[in-house]
Amino acid sequence: MPKFGRLLVSAAIAGLSLPALAVLPQAGLWAIGGELNGGPGRGIQLDRQNGQTIVLSYFGYREDGSSMFLQAGGKMADGKTFTGDLVEYKNGIALGGSAKNAELAKNYGAVTVTFDSTVTGTITLPGEKQASFTRFTYEDLEKRLSHEFNVIYTPLLGKNGAQFVGDLKLTAKDGTLKAEFSMITNPDKPYYPSVCTYEGDLTPAGTSFRSVGTRSCVDDPNPTKFRFEDLTISEYGTVSARTYLTTPRQGEVAQLINGMCLSADPVVIARTYCTPKELGLTAADIAE
Repeated sequence: MPKFGRLLVSAAIAGLSLPALAVLPQAGLWAIGGELNGGPGRGIQLDRQNGQTIVLSYFGYREDGSSMFLQAGGKMADGKTFTGDLVEYKNGIALGGSAKNAELAKNYGAVTVTFDSTVTGTITLPGEKQASFTRFTYEDLEKRLSHEFNVIYTPLLGKNGAQFVGDLKLTAKDGTLKAEFSMITNPDKPYYPSVCTYEGDLTPAGTSFRSVGTRSCVDDPNPTKFRFEDLTISEYGTVSARTYLTTPRQGEVAQLINGMCLSADPVVIARTYCTPKELGLTAADIAE
């Protein structure tokens, strides 16, 4: 097995166990430094699988102006840092050519990436100074947020009690996120849910959003620090997010939210799920 393949297999096995506070970056296109507009014509394609196993592909140019393509692969260390050798290959399959194995052409040295969130960090390329590293986003996904969702609230890491079902209504406008939580905490009283409201900022984060603000509840009207991380609405109308509530007694309480978008169409028998149009899509966008 080639060295690159062996490296990924061993990293995948090691990646079965994740640190509790690992920063898991989003897969996709990432921009280097101030190159977000794409003008310099280079960047990073990052793939992450099995937790912390990373494949990093660099596309850029040589001094003579010709294009180059380099790869590094391996496992993140300490839950936030990736270091690997950027290598170039040659004599692989040409466009329209027959199958053959590529050969190692050159090792350009180590690339180091340190992630401080799922969509931001720093990168140090061989021969370059440390630069900011940002997930590149080219689509406006905010229109998917303003809906109501059937959800399940799950405590992270097995803490803070049992799962609860309920509803979540999101409203995104002018850089602000409002949320209304309805949670059935007593199965014997499904018509008497716990109700809370939230308001905070709204920051795009790759294919997801982040928000920091305060939450207050009917049974506890005092505003409490609260934040959303990785708030995501998929093309199929599924919602997922991690939330963090800061309390004087327990500190920061983490919770996972998962659910489905509910259509705003008139209810005949029961509410249906959101249509592609309600999510800013067409049927062709999600065709199998």
